[in-house]
Amino acid sequence: MLRGLVFVLFFVMCGFSHAVDTQTLFKISEVESKYGVRAWFVHKDDVPLVFYSFVFKGGGYAYDPKAKLGLAALVVEVLNEGISGTTNRDFVKSLEKIGGKIVYDLGTNDLVVTVSAPKESIRQAIELFCASIAKPKLDDETLSKVKERQISQLKRAEGDPVSIAKTEFFKVAFPDSGYSNVRWGRVETVSAIKAEDIKTKIVNVFNRINMRIAVLGNTHADDIKSVLDDYLIEFPLTMMEVKKLEQPVFRTSGECISVEKSIPQNIILFGHTGMSPTDKDFYNLVVLNHILGGPGLESLLMQEIRERRGHTYGIYTQIMHSAVNLLFGFATTSNDSAPQVREEILNVLNELKRSGLTSASVEKAKSHLLDTFVLKMDKSANMLDMLVQMQQEGLGIDYMQRYLEGIRKVKVENLNLFIKDFLNPQSVLFVSVGAKASSTTGAKVCPK
Repeated sequence: MLRGLVFVLFFVMCGFSHAVDTQTLFKISEVESKYGVRAWFVHKDDVPLVFYSFVFKGGGYAYDPKAKLGLAALVVEVLNEGISGTTNRDFVKSLEKIGGKIVYDLGTNDLVVTVSAPKESIRQAIELFCASIAKPKLDDETLSKVKERQISQLKRAEGDPVSIAKTEFFKVAFPDSGYSNVRWGRVETVSAIKAEDIKTKIVNVFNRINMRIAVLGNTHADDIKSVLDDYLIEFPLTMMEVKKLEQPVFRTSGECISVEKSIPQNIILFGHTGMSPTDKDFYNLVVLNHILGGPGLESLLMQEIRERRGHTYGIYTQIMHSAVNLLFGFATTSNDSAPQVREEILNVLNELKRSGLTSASVEKAKSHLLDTFVLKMDKSANMLDMLVQMQQEGLGIDYMQRYLEGIRKVKVENLNLFIKDFLNPQSVLFVSVGAKASSTTGAKVCPK
């Protein structure tokens, strides 16, 4: 691992990362078993574990019926309990004995399950995972326990300012879509979920039609084929393919929502329409996002609002595109400064639209994006996450190479034209959680 990192650092320090072909750093292979089950695979002989990540399309909480919000999350809680006829303690001990882990990552659209273990015991870990799917614990005692646990979780979320802000943001932005669903559900909807609902959801989600597989670690194609045919062939192929939810239209009327909560800080979320990685201007957006609100202290928002004015503890933006297409921002500030922070964000966006970016700032951003991408992909966890994301979004097995090429091709003149056409500061949705107005000036976070 260290040798690989030194190799990558050599390229970065010498400024050669722009010319690095991702195929020289890692090779993604597609493995197909005798019975037609496919997986993407990256061989890493310096990793002590083997990781199998299973993407189940349509398994996310956006697909929960409104009357049964929290169903997808409850399925995860049940599966974590283990196998029918055994105790949760026995299930956990069985995994610990072989050095195995089963981790569920419930997203908006999909459910990702990652099974990991040493090479010698990965088959046993996958066998335990498959058994928990085939024979979930749905007895009254288990169901009561997981419901109680989930209701406690949702009550904590209902009091958490960041969760409150996110819930309000997506409710306003996508009011008639599953993307406004609450992950943990509501007390009344979770209480109403029955064992049969969970059983039906498991059958509908865990099938080969909706499954994508990524494998990483010290294993080989023949071993993977054997695992796919011995265990995953049992997943049904009879269910209908889950159709991805339609991409909802982001509200563009520029609302500002202020939620009163007695907390020492003010949480501000803000959002602007985004775009898919398949859009021709996506790489312009990647560079724009990095300059506007990327990591570190050098972004436009950090420089203007924190460094020059001292009005925020931190502010950043990110591109969302796995579920909905958004340019999404987050800031924390004092309650007294919250009204100013909102105005300053809009000022930065308006100035950016009016004046554009310099060639030097664009080239610096491109260099940083290229260098950090290469370094990031040298870490196995990041590489596995990227494999999963590529399969979730149907980006193609060559996406990483196309990503680097796309960043390299961004030109300042085209980027500035894109900014003028794309940015619409008047459409930005703001959600603030904290005091609705400054206690010293009386200025409101949301003037209207």
